Amino acid sequence: MRVAIIILLVLLNSCKKINYYEDKAITIEPPKKIVHRGGRSQFHLENTLGGIKRSLREFDGVEVDVQISKNETIWLSHSSDVFNCDKKLKCFPETNDIEIKSILSCNGIDLAYTDLECVFQFVVDSFPNKPICIDLKGWVPCSVNSVDIEGMLRREGEIIIELAQKYGLAKNLLFETETTSVLDYLHSKKSGASVYLTSYGDFERAVLIALKQKYSGISFKTNIGEKLTYEKVELLHQKGLKIIVWNLQTKDEIQFYEDILADYIQFDY
Repeated sequence: MRVAIIILLVLLNSCKKINYYEDKAITIEPPKKIVHRGGRSQFHLENTLGGIKRSLREFDGVEVDVQISKNETIWLSHSSDVFNCDKKLKCFPETNDIEIKSILSCNGIDLAYTDLECVFQFVVDSFPNKPICIDLKGWVPCSVNSVDIEGMLRREGEIIIELAQKYGLAKNLLFETETTSVLDYLHSKKSGASVYLTSYGDFERAVLIALKQKYSGISFKTNIGEKLTYEKVELLHQKGLKIIVWNLQTKDEIQFYEDILADYIQFDY
């Protein structure tokens, strides 16, 4: 009994600063299942149009990783490096579109990169109301030519917003990154896209920053740091924020986060 009381007091104290912020009513919808990296499986590589098509037919939305090329085209890739068969080329900001488009296969395996506009075209034609989580990553530059990571991420987000507005999909976008200056910039665009602060296990810190900066919510890695509870998610909702949880591997994990009403649940196919 004493242990339970101590745990409760710790939880209440850790969330006290959050309670300083006024409550804000938001509409809470049933949790949405989001397929991580577009839906990698035995049938499709990660971050490819084929995987995305399959995922959107079966689930509520997709998460994709994006990179920007030398020509300022947005391509899907978790790695900042461009690979051609077994050879690593330069990183995306230093590789032009012609080089990227020339990569088709390796040892009979389809390796063709997918550009984000192809994804938007499919979504607007087939699933115009489904969310797309966009993971903007602050990679280490591959040379002095790509050293301005923050500026590159800002430009990347700006181009994505322009592209989404072209297809009427700005409200479908959920940007995720740990780089607050980039989130601030994207939030200032007032495009209708949502912005989520990526957190690696520190719930209170992420929520406080999101509240102060007026973000849409937080994107929370679930297998390190603090464990989420129904009470924490309820408090977050009470303050007008939403939460993306990632990256889940089992049905039991997915069910747990559905039960505590996490808004977006990212999982591997």
